[in-house]
Amino acid sequence: MTKELAIQILRGEVLGTNEQTHKAVFMAIKALKNEQKYGRWIKMSDADGIYWACSECGEDLPRVSQYNPQFDLFPRLKSIDKTDYCPNCGARMDDVKK
Repeated sequence: MTKELAIQILRGEVLGTNEQTHKAVFMAIKALKNEQKYGRWIKMSDADGIYWACSECGEDLPRVSQYNPQFDLFPRLKSIDKTDYCPNCGARMDDVKK
């Protein structure tokens, strides 16, 4: 199967057989795996505290509120723990230890 036919089947421009559709999907998955992005977490800070940002897309990890009314006047935000992959762009983070 050619790359062009696989793209047409996946876009719905051409009606393929079940076998052709499965092959087109596997070709797309293989192509996506070959285009894996790599990045690293960059430590950032702002008025709300420290957080981690992706070097590939620049988006930061989601932050959760840490508020203890007994000690804090204002809620503080804390970045979630660093992950193996960026949840925004899918880049593999090399600095995360297994």
